[in-house]
Amino acid sequence: MSNLPRYYFRDKNGYYNYSLFNYPVIWWLITIAGYIGCNFLGKKFLLNLNYFENISGIVALTLTVFLFVKLIRGVKENHGLLKYLSSLMIANDVRRALLNGMNVNRVKDAPFIEVPNVKATYQDDNSILLIVGKLVGMHDLDELSEDINSSLRGNYSKFAVVSSSISVNGINFEFYLENVEQSYRFVVKSGNISPFLSKNKHEIKLAKNLIWNTIETPMLSIVGRTRSGKTVFSEYLLKVMEKQGWKINYYSAKGDIYVRKFHGQSEPSKIVESLEKWLKIMKKRNKKIADAGVKTYVDIDLPDIALVIDEIGLLNGQLAVDAKLKKRWENVITGLMGAGASSGIHVIALSQRGTKDFFLPPSALVNARDAVIMLGLSADSGDDRRSLMPGFEIPHRAYGQGQGLARFVTSGKRWEEPNFYEAPYFEDYNNKKD
Repeated sequence: MSNLPRYYFRDKNGYYNYSLFNYPVIWWLITIAGYIGCNFLGKKFLLNLNYFENISGIVALTLTVFLFVKLIRGVKENHGLLKYLSSLMIANDVRRALLNGMNVNRVKDAPFIEVPNVKATYQDDNSILLIVGKLVGMHDLDELSEDINSSLRGNYSKFAVVSSSISVNGINFEFYLENVEQSYRFVVKSGNISPFLSKNKHEIKLAKNLIWNTIETPMLSIVGRTRSGKTVFSEYLLKVMEKQGWKINYYSAKGDIYVRKFHGQSEPSKIVESLEKWLKIMKKRNKKIADAGVKTYVDIDLPDIALVIDEIGLLNGQLAVDAKLKKRWENVITGLMGAGASSGIHVIALSQRGTKDFFLPPSALVNARDAVIMLGLSADSGDDRRSLMPGFEIPHRAYGQGQGLARFVTSGKRWEEPNFYEAPYFEDYNNKKD
């Protein structure tokens, strides 16, 4: 995208307009008209206008090639002619909104206004990448997001900014727009999760627009109160991991069917003891990786291992009466969270709250914040968000069962910031609520 801004000049009525002569298609029409006119007048009045006719023809041909290449490129980038034309209209609407904001707030009655260039590109039917050139004085991403959202009307009102950032080179703002009226949740029918399995066993599909890359982001934190949909989501996760060849160990101080099914423990001392064994296995796997001269477990085809630790709040309460056991817990979970990534050992931590007393110790939180799902009331809890999604201002919102926020730092720009998320829904799970 060209970073040259557009200049809108003020007319006698006080309105700011962008000259039509800045558009190549206008000059193409003029040269076509010039060529036809010279040809007609030359024949009609026997005038020698060959020079002007040739110049007009050459310029018209050059502009035709330029516009054709631009059209083909635009159609290819936007996956279709209609989407390309739609992207031009969106970009124009956004420019007009930015112009109005600049006119009212900063440069009212100036002879001209400098407006950043804007380019919209459809990523697919339900998402758009919007690039806005950065000008002096433009710093507030939230304010720009509001201007962009206000410009999306009519057929485009279904789109809204879901994330924003400054480009790597620092000269553009990048906004990701998504169809907020479209649901991206998976609907599991008859308990069959086969349609949602990934060909890459290291990738877990969590929604139509979200894939958990377990190599880049090996640990996952899940927080949700009672009846938030956490248990349903964890069942989906366990089924997918099992089908994709993962080894699973499930720990819960509450004790449930998954503890028995996935070789886990429910007694606090036995949970800690089992995790300490896994810490030793992790060190052996890392040594094996180092001896093979490779970087990660993927390079020598070691299987993924999921250590699912549920009801951490209850576990912390039981550990509080035994200082030595609590210290062992803090040491082992910190070790697994800190060095388990390269060995293929993934800690999946679940709790009803994300605060200090209910979740992992502070020493283990660093790697627990890279992939986070918060469901129900937890997603609207300032205390939970400050612990697991710090640094983000998120407006109040009521979340239904299976709804909340998700943040995955390696699942694309859209998920680098907390965004609305809907967990997979089991059609036949109505009577089994968390």
